[in-house]
Amino acid sequence: MKFIHKLGVILSLGILLTPPAIASIAVRASRIIFTASDSSQSIDINNRSHNQPYLINVGISESLSAKSSNSVFLPTPALFRIEPDSANKIRIMKKSNSLPGDRESVFYLNILAIPTGKTGQENNDNKVGGTLQVATGNTLKLFHRPDNLPMTQKEAMGKLQLSRAGQSVKVSNPTPYFISLNKLTIDGKKIPLDVIKGTSMIAPFASNNYPVTAGQGKAEWTAINDFGGVETFRGTVN
Repeated sequence: MKFIHKLGVILSLGILLTPPAIASIAVRASRIIFTASDSSQSIDINNRSHNQPYLINVGISESLSAKSSNSVFLPTPALFRIEPDSANKIRIMKKSNSLPGDRESVFYLNILAIPTGKTGQENNDNKVGGTLQVATGNTLKLFHRPDNLPMTQKEAMGKLQLSRAGQSVKVSNPTPYFISLNKLTIDGKKIPLDVIKGTSMIAPFASNNYPVTAGQGKAEWTAINDFGGVETFRGTVN
């Protein structure tokens, strides 16, 4: 199936903050929280179209730029057809327990929806289900969360530390959680956040630098919680 080699180009279209819809395909999750005690999780996918079937390709990667494969998680089925007005489940299984136990790890669930022909349609091109049309895709974050972390995810979102660093502001995350930012404002200036460049998410015990000169040092940030909603916090630049 030659088209499979072209899927990776489309998978980088976006990271979702709300339950995603890919064309007529709806995914019943905005992010996946996989705790250390979980052996598997299931994600619902619905085809809301009344007449268009889709071929769904699923993969899990360790970064936005990596290929859709890793040794920790396995999605199944990885390739399946979903008929109009129907639903299916993706089961994500954990194959390894080698992840850090003192902090979260992040992976990316890549879902590609490919419009395809109706069952029984004449197919002379050896493509699955008929004529291949334009495919669309999206990506959900998958967080692996160890048990017994010393604080909750909501508490962690409010613990960012801001400090001056030359002509920029350093935002440090002293917690074991990934903090995903929806908005960051420093001294009334809205700071651009870029998913692809990695500036919208701060890793555990790490920091990001943002090119802005702080005056009075007032800051406000909106972080994304486990349910895809947002919560606002305030602080100062020291």
